[in-house]
Amino acid sequence: MDIQGDFYVLMHSQLQGCFHIEKAGVMLDKNVRIYLRGSGADFIPLMFAATIDELLEFKAQLISEKEKGIW
Repeated sequence: MDIQGDFYVLMHSQLQGCFHIEKAGVMLDKNVRIYLRGSGADFIPLMFAATIDELLEFKAQLISEKEKGIW
């Protein structure tokens, strides 16, 4: 799915214990295929941003907050 001015999305996998960044259009394409196959998805979207740098800053903040037990 080609989206004009596509955003990036930060996702996290509980099963794999890792983060992943990709374009929102790519994520949506995968989600449509997952829906059509009737299967489940592991990665959950956490934030959309115009740049990868914004997502990396947010990821660092999330990790810091989780380590401090803020949530």
